[in-house]
Amino acid sequence: MDTPIVINSTIQEQVYQVIRHEVVNRVFHEGEQLKEAELAQRFNVSRSPVREALHRLAGDGLLTIIPNRGIFVKEMDEKYIIDVLDLRSLLERRAIENSPQRMSEPVKARLMDMRGQMNSLLEKNDADLNRNAELDTAFHNLIMEMNDNTFISEVAAKISALNSMFRNISLRKNERAMQ
Repeated sequence: MDTPIVINSTIQEQVYQVIRHEVVNRVFHEGEQLKEAELAQRFNVSRSPVREALHRLAGDGLLTIIPNRGIFVKEMDEKYIIDVLDLRSLLERRAIENSPQRMSEPVKARLMDMRGQMNSLLEKNDADLNRNAELDTAFHNLIMEMNDNTFISEVAAKISALNSMFRNISLRKNERAMQ
């Protein structure tokens, strides 16, 4: 996947988006230490926007801050992943329940179309698991767009990076993607 291009944003936001993209897409690996000075040099910025971005990513659950040791890519055990996916399921179920008027026929058709495309890719044993991951992300985002509860939307946005990371790990295996 290509690194996202962020236009019309602060340096801190640009650094945040690039590092987030690289963590989610496993450029940085679980347990790997991210060093402010190295990242600041890489991005040709001061350490301040890097520090802010790293702390924001820690708040998103993608990084772990260990005092006097550093900042590391979050190591995710099976229980953590199951807990986050369980929360996503609860949020999506609630979003659907709260917004029956938003589940119009065109929205249902879009959801079914995306689901059909994902199934088709998997049934053909198509190697384009990136496309499947994109469709899966769009599918779950559309469900959350139906939500009219601001707090649910905020929590869902907070765990979206974690969901993307899990998706990028699990959907790389065709058998898991089928599940």
